[in-house]
Amino acid sequence: MTHLTEVTFDLSGHETARVAAVLAACSDDVDLVAMHNAECDARRMLYSSLDAEQRAIHQQLTDAGILQ
Repeated sequence: MTHLTEVTFDLSGHETARVAAVLAACSDDVDLVAMHNAECDARRMLYSSLDAEQRAIHQQLTDAGILQ
């Protein structure tokens, strides 16, 4: 018999460190709003070609708060 163990990963600390590193690397004249919008566009493009099953899984992960 197989026993499943629930595993939880909290990536919020990693995301905070990633954003802080990006901001630290930026010059003062960087348009942060444009940079944020470009990152959101990239995320949308990444998920835009999912098939129906993948979209359903993505929706489940989003509803569960795992993905944004």
